[in-house]
Amino acid sequence: MNRIKDLIIQFCKFGAVGGLCFGIDYGLMIFLTETHIMHYFASSAVSFTVSVIVNYILSMRFVFTGKEDMTKAQEMVIFVALSMIGLVMNQMIMWFAVEHLGMFYAVAKIFSTMLVTTYNFISRKRFLEARAGVGELGGCMKKKRIVIALGHEALGSTLPEQQKAAARTAKAVADFIREDYQVVITHSNGPQVGMIHTAMNEFCRLYPEYTATPTSVCSAMSQGYIGYDLQNAIRTELLNRGIYKTVSTVLTQVVVDPYDEAFYHPTKVIGRVMTKEEAEEEEKKGNHVTEVEGGYRRIVASPKPMDIVEIDAISALSDADQVVIACGGGGIPVLAQNNRLQGASAVIEKDLAAGKLAELLDADMLVILTSVDKVCLNYGKEDEVKLDTLSLADAKKYLAAGEFGEGTMAPKIEAAIDFIGESAIRSVLVTKLNKEAGEITGGMGTLIKK
Repeated sequence: MNRIKDLIIQFCKFGAVGGLCFGIDYGLMIFLTETHIMHYFASSAVSFTVSVIVNYILSMRFVFTGKEDMTKAQEMVIFVALSMIGLVMNQMIMWFAVEHLGMFYAVAKIFSTMLVTTYNFISRKRFLEARAGVGELGGCMKKKRIVIALGHEALGSTLPEQQKAAARTAKAVADFIREDYQVVITHSNGPQVGMIHTAMNEFCRLYPEYTATPTSVCSAMSQGYIGYDLQNAIRTELLNRGIYKTVSTVLTQVVVDPYDEAFYHPTKVIGRVMTKEEAEEEEKKGNHVTEVEGGYRRIVASPKPMDIVEIDAISALSDADQVVIACGGGGIPVLAQNNRLQGASAVIEKDLAAGKLAELLDADMLVILTSVDKVCLNYGKEDEVKLDTLSLADAKKYLAAGEFGEGTMAPKIEAAIDFIGESAIRSVLVTKLNKEAGEITGGMGTLIKK
């Protein structure tokens, strides 16, 4: 239904542009003919040519979405070629109507314009506009796709906090859907997966007959746990707004490189605080521990995401205009061993996974919701500078200079750099969710573009 609505709106825009250009075409022809400057046949050609130029400028600006792989020169050549065919049609109809049917030339012009306008819309949409993706109505405007990465503040920590936060977050997500974006959501899972990991370890400690639960399994549990609350909250918000869309959570595995340097230098703290004796037992198992206040905690690697196993399923659901929740907590880390996937003892940085997800989905925009309004230089210092915009080149420069905090803003900037790449179209918005209104306020955040 939305695609049909888009087509109707687009045709109305085309009609408005066409109406203006017809006024130019018709008025100029009448002027040139009635002032005896030209014969009607010549004045019709001149007026048509002028209207084509105006039509091209307005059509490609307000009506059609040009193909990304087509230069302006190529676009203009095709437009003119299609218009020349239209001119031939216009002249033939005019000649036949006036010379053989005896119509007054001004009436014949109206008749020919109606036929040529229909041809113009169909041909320009076919040859000049970006084609619709899989599952879209042929010829309809392709929807923009956005990936939204939810941080800790958008989810909360405890179950009651998570449910309330999910309801707020659902309002911001629904705003994007109302604007007719295809929305894919990913999220953090720090508190949740830590709670699950601790609970499962305690269970195993109290009941030794049960085996320990791997980190990858805890990550999978957190995806289902968080996805359950998110998809229900989003579904409710959409139905309250009269929007009928399926919301699906995909348990997502993310492939990591077994030779990633992160495995040799684990940094991510997980699990409960242990005694020295318990820490020594963990080390005997081959696990890494670090000393913290009050005791010891286990640490695991944080490798970079290489690929997303379920990307085809996520893409298919998004192409079908469903709302998809995927790659929760950075995804379930796995190692590819021939045809088998083996869970890895690791935690993938959520923001990097979000960037990889947006890249593989060929999204138009990545929105990273975090705890700060904007990306800052000299964060927390007296000379702190909040950035409204950030170029890709400057982002690389500041990242290399250590301007952004490790484990906080740095992964977000790195994800933005990887996602944008060489694209002149892709963009990243780093911002904070308005907790009171449950929305992303206009003007908030830092927009990163090439």
